[in-house]
Amino acid sequence: MIEEVEQKLIYWGDQFRQSRSGARIRCALNTDGQPRAQGVNSAGLAVIYDVHLDRLAEEVDKAIASLILPVSKGGLGERAGEELKKIARIRYLVEPALPIEQQLKRMKYKTKNTYFSKVHQLHEFVKSKLLRLDN
Repeated sequence: MIEEVEQKLIYWGDQFRQSRSGARIRCALNTDGQPRAQGVNSAGLAVIYDVHLDRLAEEVDKAIASLILPVSKGGLGERAGEELKKIARIRYLVEPALPIEQQLKRMKYKTKNTYFSKVHQLHEFVKSKLLRLDN
């Protein structure tokens, strides 16, 4: 685990959860280019939330979104990228935060070693994307 990246991911999760400005029934097209968080309301209907992130949280969000890009375009590919995106959602967006054991179950990992190895891979990827911004 890379502590500096962990703190940025925690910050991203906090910003994402705190910035929801309301919900409405999910629309098929996002024509205005604004970030959206998808959730399910108490009735089980899919909803979207307008999300307003500051610059750091937005850059972390872009890094996470780029996980599923093809390797040739700087991502990890769909399969590996989706796995790490799921870890990011479970670890940083769920409130209240889940204990590690529940995160393991959601990810279908048998060992903490596997889980923390994947978290480290996520941290390495996000760090590499954020470093590009600094240069």
